[in-house]
Amino acid sequence: MSSGISAPKSLERCGGSSKGNNSGFQEEDN
Repeated sequence: MSSGISAPKSLERCGGSSKGNNSGFQEEDN
């Protein structure tokens, strides 16, 4: 959760809290 500072709540909720990055979030989602 603290990692996703720049990322909005939507990204964090989807499961991008680990990376908190757009590219990282996409990779995690995929």
